Amino acid sequence: MKQIIASTCTNDTIARTPRTHPHNAPLSMPSAALRLVARRAFAARRAVTARHFATDPTPASPPPLAPVSEITSPSQLDAVVAHSHTTALVFDFYADWCGPCKQLTPMLERAVAKHHPKVALLKLNVEAPGLEGVCAQLKIASLPTVMAMSRGQFVNQFKGAIPEAEVEKFIADLALSMGEGGDGADKSEG
Repeated sequence: MKQIIASTCTNDTIARTPRTHPHNAPLSMPSAALRLVARRAFAARRAVTARHFATDPTPASPPPLAPVSEITSPSQLDAVVAHSHTTALVFDFYADWCGPCKQLTPMLERAVAKHHPKVALLKLNVEAPGLEGVCAQLKIASLPTVMAMSRGQFVNQFKGAIPEAEVEKFIADLALSMGEGGDGADKSEG
């Protein structure tokens, strides 16, 4: 029977021990070394699996947004922002007592309905409990305020009520910036 020499590490020394050929009999290793090798192999396999999921080129897309959604908490807002990579988001900051808001919101809803699923409208009542911090962070000082988000960044905004033709142009430009099919691809300009 042919013997091979294998190296094993024990206490920072290398000991040469005779081993049998792997096809004839299993290699015998000290139990501590065997546990160490098994632990390292398991850790390496676990790291590769975790890395595979983290860098998957086709991550599971979030469920599609409704054309118009009411946001009532910061956690809802955080969940919806992930959609901005496939759907442009229009944030409508309003209050129930605001007259211009009551005029603007139906115009926004009609314009967004024409361009859904490329664009979705998110209505945020500035007086809702829990949204004060969001409004302060975004420096919402006048109503109505409309902000557009595309690919995770605010790209456009306006304050006050504007004519319906300008609202339609605002939404159409936003939908165009999302590219064909609402997949987030840039439209080439030439």
